[in-house]
Amino acid sequence: MELHILLGTAVLLPLIAFFVNLLLGHSLRRRGQSKLAASISLAAIAGAAFLSFVSLFVWLSDSNSNGESNLTALSELKQANKEHLEHLEHPAGHESEGHSDDNDAENHHPVGDGDGHAKGHDEGEEEGEGEHGDEASIRHAEVFTLLADESSNDAVEHGGESDSAENANSEHHKAPRFEAKSGDYYTLGTFGDLKLTIGYYIDSLTIAMFCMVTFIATLIHWYASKYMDDELPEDKRDHHVDPEHNNFLGYFYKKIFTGAGHDDHHDEHHDDHHDDHGHDGEAVSEEDYEFVDHEVVMPDGSHCHRKGRYPRFFQALSLFCFSMLGLVLAGNIAMTFVFWELVGICSFFLIGFYVERKSASTAANKAFIVNRVGDFGMIIGLMIFWTGFGTFNYDELFNQMGSAAQAHVAHAHDEHHGDDAHGGHGELETAIPSGFATQFFAAEIEEYAAEYNVSEAKALKAINEEREEEGKSPLGYWLMIVGGLGIFCGCVGKSAQFPLHVWLPDAMEGPTPVSALVHSATMVAAGVFLVGRFFPMLVPEALFVIAIIGTITLFIGATIAIVATDIKKVLAYSTISQLGYMIMALGVGGWVAGLMHLFTHAFFKSLLFMGSGSVIHAVHTNEMTEMGGLRKKIPITAWTMFVGCLAIAGAGIPFIIGTSGYYSKDAILEQAFSWGNANGWGFGGPFFWIALGSAAITAFYMFRMWFMTFVGKPRDEERFSHAHEYPRMVHPLLILSVMAIGVAWANPFSSGTELGYMLEAARPEAVAGQTLAGMGSDIVVPDEHLSHLSAVKVPVTWLATLSGVIGISLAFLMYATPPTRFLKPAEVKDTFGGVYNFLSNKWWFDELYDFLFVRPSKVIGRFVTAIDKNIFDTIIHFSARATKKVANIWTRISDGFVIDGFVDWLGRSVYRVGTSLRRVQTGNLRQYVLFIVIGAVAIFVFVSFMWDPASASTK
Repeated sequence: MELHILLGTAVLLPLIAFFVNLLLGHSLRRRGQSKLAASISLAAIAGAAFLSFVSLFVWLSDSNSNGESNLTALSELKQANKEHLEHLEHPAGHESEGHSDDNDAENHHPVGDGDGHAKGHDEGEEEGEGEHGDEASIRHAEVFTLLADESSNDAVEHGGESDSAENANSEHHKAPRFEAKSGDYYTLGTFGDLKLTIGYYIDSLTIAMFCMVTFIATLIHWYASKYMDDELPEDKRDHHVDPEHNNFLGYFYKKIFTGAGHDDHHDEHHDDHHDDHGHDGEAVSEEDYEFVDHEVVMPDGSHCHRKGRYPRFFQALSLFCFSMLGLVLAGNIAMTFVFWELVGICSFFLIGFYVERKSASTAANKAFIVNRVGDFGMIIGLMIFWTGFGTFNYDELFNQMGSAAQAHVAHAHDEHHGDDAHGGHGELETAIPSGFATQFFAAEIEEYAAEYNVSEAKALKAINEEREEEGKSPLGYWLMIVGGLGIFCGCVGKSAQFPLHVWLPDAMEGPTPVSALVHSATMVAAGVFLVGRFFPMLVPEALFVIAIIGTITLFIGATIAIVATDIKKVLAYSTISQLGYMIMALGVGGWVAGLMHLFTHAFFKSLLFMGSGSVIHAVHTNEMTEMGGLRKKIPITAWTMFVGCLAIAGAGIPFIIGTSGYYSKDAILEQAFSWGNANGWGFGGPFFWIALGSAAITAFYMFRMWFMTFVGKPRDEERFSHAHEYPRMVHPLLILSVMAIGVAWANPFSSGTELGYMLEAARPEAVAGQTLAGMGSDIVVPDEHLSHLSAVKVPVTWLATLSGVIGISLAFLMYATPPTRFLKPAEVKDTFGGVYNFLSNKWWFDELYDFLFVRPSKVIGRFVTAIDKNIFDTIIHFSARATKKVANIWTRISDGFVIDGFVDWLGRSVYRVGTSLRRVQTGNLRQYVLFIVIGAVAIFVFVSFMWDPASASTK
């Protein structure tokens, strides 16, 4: 079956579940069958997951342009990258003077300093001096030469001549190409050159995203079917099952995980939530059942009572999954924007699920409003790209960028093999499609073409050459920057990046399954996916801004998580920090690294959130200060969350094996290190060092959370005594813990099918194997393959491992040892009271935004209200009173005197005539007969005079 049919069906299944629950939800609740809503949604998303994995196998078996399967091509890609890396480590025939003896040292250590980098683009071109410019030109020329020789496309012609370097390169394994599939399901309309369609764009990234989203969403639906049973009457809930009666898992649970004294509670374990609802176990029909929300106090002092919303929850969850899958499959930017907004509105529904709670409704409104701020910029970016490229279609957009890149590579190759061996800095700069400039500067280009009698293409080239001589960027380049940053604004909102990160922690007001889905595979993932999808259109200057925002975000999120005591808030700020890592990775050119972390983070963060939900469900509190020692009561939750903590900390045995986070986090740090090499450590170094320091902070706050929750003595004996876990909630944790460890591992049975090479196969051709330089600055975005060199990988791996060890050790000393020994958290808090207060207040961002935006908005609102009441309302009220008075006067004059006077006069006149005629009526019959005879004679005489016999006879 065709891929677009399989994936299109996978998208529609959750939508079908949404409509079924929408239409039947009330009926199911009335019949006492609300749990069917969970089954319907679970079946739909499980079906979507099945189709997604079928699509994966179909894609692997599909043939590419060379007639070989994608599975074989992935193996060849791995081999080609390996040989490419070996050639970069030991280049043959590419040595330059003073360069061949110590290639690694020159390529992968700081080149230039902050002052050297600060020299302008013009100065570097004019003087030809400065370490940054020379080294970058040499390094870029090598990369372009390797790319030109190893590329499978025919854009670069050698003309039959080759030197020794080319002969050496020709023996290398050629990297295969992976073609994306694109097309339309339905055409909505054609408006001139614009065609609006419901289309698809399928590459290996699309396939991988589908598998990840549907797999995690299936486990979350399974988990939520138990977690959300508070919305059901007591007799409809799934109560705890004794592990001894739970087959293999029960045996595994009892013999491996259960601690001493745990068996004493087996007979007591049941769902204690009935106390919250005041039903004490009596059977209540779903129609009569009322959920009691103790967090909402009514004006009369009672708690809020409402109908259960079990079907409604799964209805919204299904729509959420449909929106995310549609976003991933979208084949054009218009369709992307529609699904982008659907994701936002679904998050609004789910975050505000407990709408009666002021905190929940406020959080939902905050998320919705903040995301609209980002979406405004996104619309600007989309419109710039549509206007410049003349299409909404992704395939056409990428083809235009790819064609420009191929032409640029060819030009760089020719220059490299010409008289000027290394060329200038300009030949390595980012390529802009000529059509983009033509759309915006048509008048200027036409005027130049007419003046010099040349074609528009030559006119554009000449204009850009003149601008380059003047030190200016080509026509349209700054619009590419603005368009790219506009697209990124959408990501800033959805993926909670600085300064729009403030909504994500408040989103914890939604049910925990919602938090797990929002923070792992859907909403926050959408922003990172968007940047990854639009990556070919992001020029180095835009990527630089993206890297800055990501670095700031990862540091802010990590520092706030240090002091958070709400277990879900710790994970929320952790999500902000990890999203910052992904965005920083993309900004410094780590396309595969950033997206790989998106995948690994989805698995271990969904594991951690569902684990936190299991903890909250067990002890009925979010505060870690009321927990402690829970490892003995909820062992599966404890140890699976331990696995999640190891994964997010990037734990592993250096150069041997590690958790999923070990591979993705280290890849990000390696690319940041490579960025520092390419741009000078005075300029590019802070990205790496901040990311490395935040890695240590991440390890600290995650194990602080684990130690505070599961280690030590219970801080609340009553909560501890009733703590227990439920099989339907821990089964997904076990599955996700396996994925959190091994999702980034290599396939032992086939080379090249691991996650990294699945993503590598989707790398846009416009940026594949290229080191890009900005045209408006000296910013260089190094080729991601350079980050895999041993000169980068070895030091970064050891530094990353050391940072993780420091963070975990510090958390152990502060929270896992007796309070009388080593570091005491209370003393550290007192010592750094100012810092603690700053971090516990979340860097005062909420207060700052309240001061800058909320309060002024309220002042303006009150001012406008005063104007409305005192001016507009006064005018309206005066007009109303004046109109009323005029109406009264008009009523008295026209109606009273004229109309009523005429009617009264007519009445009186008729009355007088009637009175006069009354005298004629004498009551004498003979008189009446006389009047009749006289009347008849009078009529006869009248007719006789009026009738003309001649005319009558003529007729």
